[in-house]
Amino acid sequence: MDKTQLAKWKGELEMQLAEVEKQLTVIEKKRAVLKAKVAAVTILLSPTEEITAIENYEVRDPVGAFIADLKMNGWSVWKHEGHGVRTNRYDASRGGQSVELLIKFSKLSEVSGRYWFGVNPDHLENRNGGVILLLGTHKKYICLPFNKLHEMLEGSRKTRSGQKLFEIRQKSEQVELQPAGTGGKWINVTSYLNREGLKRVGIN
Repeated sequence: MDKTQLAKWKGELEMQLAEVEKQLTVIEKKRAVLKAKVAAVTILLSPTEEITAIENYEVRDPVGAFIADLKMNGWSVWKHEGHGVRTNRYDASRGGQSVELLIKFSKLSEVSGRYWFGVNPDHLENRNGGVILLLGTHKKYICLPFNKLHEMLEGSRKTRSGQKLFEIRQKSEQVELQPAGTGGKWINVTSYLNREGLKRVGIN
């Protein structure tokens, strides 16, 4: 068969696959929300159980909600095999474009008012894509290309586990990053926030 025809067919199949995955993502989110509501109503119907706040799907699984948003925009996302170890590395592809993503989440520290992260610097070298840092929610995040974050962490010490720690703070309208324990200046990473950041790691 003609390779041109095969390439055209492949493109059409990829578009169909992306559309199906988009529909599945919508269904999965609806299913999760409905399950949470059913569980909440079950608690309300039980006189012996303490009534607790109904937890939203996005709140319970910010990484899953972020990936669902990518799929809604036509990206196919696969989690790396962890060989029995929990992994937060993913491959995302759309229309022949492919990137690797390292997705991390941090809650806001009530003590310091900052977000804390740790990353193995060996996982940042010579890779296409970047690190997604979810700041308390899937709707607010910093996206740094692997080599850029590696550069920012240059000179900071590793922990016993081999990771380098860093913190992120929001100061007025500016978002800043600082490697832990360096006492150095805060680095302005506002231009890597949300959609603008996604473009920098190859997601557009």
